[in-house]
Amino acid sequence: MTSTHSRLIKAAFALTAALSALAFVTPAAFAQAYPNRPITLVIPFPPGAGSDLVLRPLAEHIAKTLGQTVLVDNKPGGGSIIASKYVKQQPADGYTIYHVSNTALTKSMVPDAEVDIRKDFTPIIMPLYSPLIITVNADQMKATTVKDMLAEARAKPGVLNYGSYGIGSGGHLFMEILLNEGKAKMVHVPFQGTAQAVTATVAGEVQVTTSILASLRAHIKETAGSGKLRVIAVTTADRSGVLPNTPGMKEAGFPDIDYSIWSGIVGPAGLPRDVVTKLNQAFNTAVRDPKIIETELRFGQFTKGGTPEVLVEQINREFNAYAKLIKETGLKLE
Repeated sequence: MTSTHSRLIKAAFALTAALSALAFVTPAAFAQAYPNRPITLVIPFPPGAGSDLVLRPLAEHIAKTLGQTVLVDNKPGGGSIIASKYVKQQPADGYTIYHVSNTALTKSMVPDAEVDIRKDFTPIIMPLYSPLIITVNADQMKATTVKDMLAEARAKPGVLNYGSYGIGSGGHLFMEILLNEGKAKMVHVPFQGTAQAVTATVAGEVQVTTSILASLRAHIKETAGSGKLRVIAVTTADRSGVLPNTPGMKEAGFPDIDYSIWSGIVGPAGLPRDVVTKLNQAFNTAVRDPKIIETELRFGQFTKGGTPEVLVEQINREFNAYAKLIKETGLKLE
């Protein structure tokens, strides 16, 4: 055997050994390398909507923690269905993550739902939650309390409208719960996002809307806004730190109502656990940062965090509550 042949044989053995070793270490190597390119955070509402405003500070923070750019991709439409279907079809590699909320959950409950939030996504974290704020057009409505608002609705059946950020959204579900409890009716007018619903209420196209503080700030006196919208209550049972001088549902006369909206972060189904862990840790670091806590509170949001299981529990609890509401009232979510 020539020395050249000997070297070739040794090289071949070395390559074979290296490839065999690589087969065993590749998964770990990939996990350690994640993320090695930009991550996309999909938001199912338009730019400028409440969810968009409150999630961008988190995206910037986790980008610094992970050492990669986090791109925000707004995909509004269909009450989150367009975004949900898109994310469902993406590779489960951690480079596409998705903001889900009460809206995405309720869309899982319609007949022949194309996406099921419980089966088609991998839970990562529940970073934020907040009360909704009930507001009325100050020029078109006299109501200063929830009971006043419901009395006006009963006195004008089929005349008063309320706007929400979509069929099946948190704003829609809350108003239907309240109207059912208060034995009143209003016409529901859905919009693509919170910004559009608030703008329509300011313009008098609808008379009532419930939204998060981020979308209402410019229009309510409590935050030095125009006062074109009048705040009458927050949707949680007790008063909230976001508007401490505003009554909660107990004071409003509805002690059985305690409603919040929440933000969940998920990935496509089958996301590797080590990738979930890395993303979960990055988001937990963000929601514990005092600057993020302060920023989110200005938007009317409270930080949450914790394990993926916290999000799973929230989804399951709310799914069961909505199923009960639909059964009792015949509410249509499509």
